[in-house]
Amino acid sequence: MKQKISPEGIVQSDIQVKLVEAIVKKAYFDLATYADRLDKGTVSAKSKAIKNIADKYNLQLEAWANITIPSLYYEGMSNAVNASIKGGQVYSFDQSFVAKHQEALEALISQTYTYTSKISQGIQDSGTRALTFAEQEKIKVEIGKGLVTGADQNTIAKGVANVLKQAEATAVVSVAGRRQGIDTYASTLARSILTDAQWQGTSNTIIQEGYDLVQVSDHFGECALCRPYENEVLSLTGRTKGYTTLAEARANGLQHANCRHSISPYTEGLAEVSKVWDVKTQSYQPKELVDAQNWVKERPIKDSEAIVTKEAKQYISKGEAKALELIKKGQNATQITDAGVATIGEVIKANQRYQGLGLLADYDSAELKEDYKLSNRIAAIISLSQDKKIEPYKKQFLERLDKDLLKRSMPTVQEKDVKSILKAYEQFTTKIGIEDYNIVNKAIKDKDVKTIQEVKKRTKDERLKESLDVLSDYIEK
Repeated sequence: MKQKISPEGIVQSDIQVKLVEAIVKKAYFDLATYADRLDKGTVSAKSKAIKNIADKYNLQLEAWANITIPSLYYEGMSNAVNASIKGGQVYSFDQSFVAKHQEALEALISQTYTYTSKISQGIQDSGTRALTFAEQEKIKVEIGKGLVTGADQNTIAKGVANVLKQAEATAVVSVAGRRQGIDTYASTLARSILTDAQWQGTSNTIIQEGYDLVQVSDHFGECALCRPYENEVLSLTGRTKGYTTLAEARANGLQHANCRHSISPYTEGLAEVSKVWDVKTQSYQPKELVDAQNWVKERPIKDSEAIVTKEAKQYISKGEAKALELIKKGQNATQITDAGVATIGEVIKANQRYQGLGLLADYDSAELKEDYKLSNRIAAIISLSQDKKIEPYKKQFLERLDKDLLKRSMPTVQEKDVKSILKAYEQFTTKIGIEDYNIVNKAIKDKDVKTIQEVKKRTKDERLKESLDVLSDYIEK
């Protein structure tokens, strides 16, 4: 019943995060290099030079945002489209939504500029702290000796380097109010921004097509905040009753800073077999099973069993009826065959698996005839039964039920329709203007300088071209 998400859903943004780390590292290298000259010039000139360094790297961080956010948004859209095809959903890509996706991207990029400016401010503050230290120490020496000797200058330089190192380690105040290293803050922020871009690309595409349900990925090393939501189905808008909303899950910690989970569309056709929270058992249960259990609970379980057994008999031919009779008496498949009774393979398998329990054989009969209402009710009786003969087989049966529910509910998309969907998607993303961004990011990951230069040469997107120029030292070598 739960869809298997492949790959594991970890947002593949590590290469982009390393690029941010490289930018911040280079900024501090430049600050350290400039610190050797802090004993010269006016305080005003030195402050301006430090600000220029911070501004230079803020421009690089903004260029990083310009390039990577559209790529991760595109990746999120692609994930939604590919998963929808596997789930039997046909997307139409209404062109009227092009502007909405463009607006969403602009909002994400603009928001990121606010965050990158905080990193830039941290770089500037670090330089200012080093400058303040240098000025104070120089004044002390001048007062004490009347002049600054070469040895004194070396001492000050070492002190400046230490201050700069300490400043780098405590340059930024996090959302939680703790001071942290600017490199840690930058990488955490970068991963969070890119994850959010991918999630928004996925969710906006799903909502655009009129769907509502998504499923959270499952991967190793998850934290306590995310663990309750791994592989669970959530509602994007709240319109599908019985599901936790994505907003509620986020409020409880899902998609926290540094979170690596992703979301995929959950096929609407599977909503009836999805997991919902069952208050009685305090656990997630298949919706079809919960509904059938409620039917069973309306009457004594023996009456429910009598009803479903009577209904199941209508599907059994004369020979099969005899086989079921023998099965319910506990006779095994070999004895039934020796008795010359004509049987169906499913009945024999049921006998072999569940050692002649008649209720389970009735379930097989109902499934064979595709009477799913009846098989769900039989499944409900089995899951609620306190019969000691059934108890050892409950877990195995419920695992099989999960597979049965998923198998019979999964719609399919024809191959010719898949080609049509992908073509429409390509045209849609071209109009949004993000396809080149995806090409560039793939080239950055593959260290494909030739492709980067080709895109820069042919693109008419000035922001992309300018951003590639700003980051050329990092991505074209």
